[in-house]
Amino acid sequence: MSFKDIGCYKYDRQNNYPPLGYVNGNIDRENCANFVRPRYSTYYGIRSNTDPNTNQIYNSCFAPLSNSNLNLFEKVDVSDSDCKDDKIKLYKSEPFIYKGTFVDNTNEDLSALPYHHSGNYNVDSCQNKALQYKHNVFGLKQNGQCYSGRDYNMATAYGKMNVSNFNLANPTAQNIYYTEPSNINRYITPYDYQGCYNITDNSNNKNVMKFIKKVNNIDECEKAAKKYRKKAFSVNNNGDCYLSDNVDDFKVNGITNSNKYDRTKCGKLGSNNAQYVYSTNDTSTQQYDLTSQELKCYKDNYPDLSGLDTDEKLQNHWYDIGLFQERNSECPSYQTSSGDYLYQGCFNYQPDTFPFAPVKVNSVDECQTIATNNKHQVFGINNGGYCRTGNDLDNATKYEQQFKGMMCSDLGGETTQQIYYRNSLYSDIASYATNQQLSNANFSNV
Repeated sequence: MSFKDIGCYKYDRQNNYPPLGYVNGNIDRENCANFVRPRYSTYYGIRSNTDPNTNQIYNSCFAPLSNSNLNLFEKVDVSDSDCKDDKIKLYKSEPFIYKGTFVDNTNEDLSALPYHHSGNYNVDSCQNKALQYKHNVFGLKQNGQCYSGRDYNMATAYGKMNVSNFNLANPTAQNIYYTEPSNINRYITPYDYQGCYNITDNSNNKNVMKFIKKVNNIDECEKAAKKYRKKAFSVNNNGDCYLSDNVDDFKVNGITNSNKYDRTKCGKLGSNNAQYVYSTNDTSTQQYDLTSQELKCYKDNYPDLSGLDTDEKLQNHWYDIGLFQERNSECPSYQTSSGDYLYQGCFNYQPDTFPFAPVKVNSVDECQTIATNNKHQVFGINNGGYCRTGNDLDNATKYEQQFKGMMCSDLGGETTQQIYYRNSLYSDIASYATNQQLSNANFSNV
């Protein structure tokens, strides 16, 4: 494991700000990193205190409780010996481990790793390129040629060379670095903290999308920004998450304090008049693979995906179509059935889609009960719980499906409705329809 010294930072020990998790006491840097990686984040810190009684240095190991909280630290320019007490020395653990020098293709322009990044790279810059492409293996060849991929066995297939320090001068060999695939998402560069800004009215800004649910921490909103490849996000009103391609959308009304590290008005997750703002310049590193559970929810949320029978097909649909339509992949998924009624999707709403006045309900099942009592085959719920029922599915869905997840909640949005349909008529209605057909048939034969 390698370590990158990222500097000395202010730390308010009394108020635990920025928020830190205590890991262990009197510990060296490498052991601190080993404690931190599975528990908190890729970043960790050593705070040195001098015991007034013994005059001995006592090292404590801490970690930012999230990668986003790293941005709340204020860097100070002091020597290593003065980085103590109210300051903390921060490090970043690098994910890739040097595995050795391996025989490679005799053509210096080719490699066992499929992605060739042109240029003169060193270990750090080649590692960053691998992270950008979400590759868990990279290799360096002569003249700093950087290659990356996902197949460690391919990269090492021609055998390890018996050398202790390869100087990248041999065209038939390359230094190989590896990390577990599960580590990759952890090391993607977090969004940069911009400050606590006065709140903006996002309701009429078409460039800003509101996340479908409240978040419990900054990381959840950052995850949503990564998922939808948005360059900026803000958190206000104790957990409302907003996403945008332009950070200036959130800066219209100015910062709350000239010191961006003053978060008094923002509190924990933003307030009703102030918001935390984060941004990144490059969303190519923010590519987000849906988990298996999210892929299942994604499929359940959209009946048109029922034919995609593997995670790979669903993931490809997300990247090729769903991402750009801003579809909903959040869990839990929409309710897929209620009684004999099956979920049809979220559709744009107009009052003429159902013939009867709405009834306020608190769940899909309540609306289904009303439809059942009315012996109607279709019901729709909009605007947070207004239930309407009828028998004409084509009419209920005539204003097209709304794919944008942010427009549709479990009980419908302001301009959308969740539609459910029962494929068969109720028995007495079916019997009546059959008798009518027979009666009409007899009449026509007279």
